Amino acid sequence: MQDITMPAGDALGSVPEEDAKALEPYAGSTLDTGAEAKAFADHYILAHMNASSDGRTYEEVSGEYIALSDEAKASEEGQALAGLRQTLFTGDTLRGLLLYGYAFATIGTILGIAAIVSFVTAAALTVLVVLGFRHAGRVRDPASSPPHPRPHHRPHHRLPHGPPSRPDHAACAAEAVDPRPMPYRGQC
Repeated sequence: MQDITMPAGDALGSVPEEDAKALEPYAGSTLDTGAEAKAFADHYILAHMNASSDGRTYEEVSGEYIALSDEAKASEEGQALAGLRQTLFTGDTLRGLLLYGYAFATIGTILGIAAIVSFVTAAALTVLVVLGFRHAGRVRDPASSPPHPRPHHRPHHRLPHGPPSRPDHAACAAEAVDPRPMPYRGQC
């Protein structure tokens, strides 16, 4: 554990106002959450890196240093550029590690919510299974009960008294969509 304490007081004055506002909620606390890690990386370390390099990235400063001749690298300006290059490399490394911490904290939060939802769903399904077994115990087994008698329905065209004297229009409309062959249809 690094025992990083979030900047407070005068330390917040060393960064731009927008960055200071982002850090204020965590001022003086120990860095131990993902949100604090992100705030420290993006609003404190990055702000100091940008201030020391005039907004240039590690890649840009490193490219300038590599382009220098050996004599220029040995000069005072070359050594200052080498120091800035090392500072930006270290800052980028620290930012990356802190942002990894933030990413894993976010993943942990999402997985925690998913676990709660899973347990609630499992509990609901358990209740449904218990209710299903309870219901199954109350319902008769269809194999052990006698079959229900089927009601006898006579179609209108097989009436014992023959066809009606005048066709029933509702029945005729139903016969128009009757899929049975013609001989089995009524008298419409």
